[in-house]
Amino acid sequence: MIKLIKYFIVKFIFCFIIHSVASQDVHFSQYLNSHLTLNPALTGFFQGNIRSTMNYRSQWASVSNPFISSSFSFDSKILQEKMKDNGLGLGVVILSDKSGSAKLTNFMALLSTSYIKALNQSGNQYLSFGIQGGFFQKKMDFNNLIFGNQFDGLDFNSSLSSGENASGSSFTNSDINIGFLFNRSEPFHTRYNAGLAFFHLNQPEETFLGSENNRSLRTVIHSNILFIISEELQAGPDLFFAYQKKANEINFGGSTLYKLEPVNDKDTYLNFTIGLRWMDAIHLTTGVKYDKWNVSFSYDITISDISLANNYQGGFEISVIYTDLFIPGKNKLPFIVPCNNF
Repeated sequence: MIKLIKYFIVKFIFCFIIHSVASQDVHFSQYLNSHLTLNPALTGFFQGNIRSTMNYRSQWASVSNPFISSSFSFDSKILQEKMKDNGLGLGVVILSDKSGSAKLTNFMALLSTSYIKALNQSGNQYLSFGIQGGFFQKKMDFNNLIFGNQFDGLDFNSSLSSGENASGSSFTNSDINIGFLFNRSEPFHTRYNAGLAFFHLNQPEETFLGSENNRSLRTVIHSNILFIISEELQAGPDLFFAYQKKANEINFGGSTLYKLEPVNDKDTYLNFTIGLRWMDAIHLTTGVKYDKWNVSFSYDITISDISLANNYQGGFEISVIYTDLFIPGKNKLPFIVPCNNF
């Protein structure tokens, strides 16, 4: 019985993807550790000169072939000496997502830039505007799909006609995203930021079936606070909300950052985060930052009705962030972004 339920859940997922390609975008539980997919305004918005970020997520392995999502981004600050207290960020983000037996693949490559404006002379308040532009490609293997029309009364027969009018197995189009970010830092007290981003601003056309269909605008609101409790301990809540067509995602979380004894005279931190993706899953994250490296692992525990099919298993996720200061220059932006990437 459980196997049969899993079967129909998987088929429902794939049929939904085909008939409504404008479903939710790829998401990461460690959204605060996936900066350029969270908000274009975060481009170049960090302590340091260069930042490389890798994210990898695997889910639904117990229901079907795993859904694999991965991203890589690189961003930097440029023209710092000429811009004084302000900043200009420049970066690139590459996203790849492969889903299930149909091998539905979404590949995206975007250039990202931002302008970071200091709001006061003390340098503890900043406003950032970012924009991303590039292309995406979606493709899938229709031969691996089974449709309702192929049910012969006893079983699904792949030799029967699917009844679907597939116009092609892939398509490519352009994509544009914009975002805004406000950051405030109170020395020895709190660090706070709030962001607003709009993805697929041009609502590009996308369809496998030849019918008119556009990728829906996705709106993202995010915010997080870190309270500096002591020299060793920081903690605070975060919020993430995304809305796309009739789908929405709500995340609440709380993180704790603890400073350990230095290792080889290098700063070392331990981070733990617990979050709730509303009516979907609880995600637990733990990570360590050593010198220029920050590595975090997370696991989702499904709490929705689909837990019957996946035995309460969720998604495994890892993020790796490398930040460096090697580019010479005297005018380093003195802000700190209060995210889980320390």
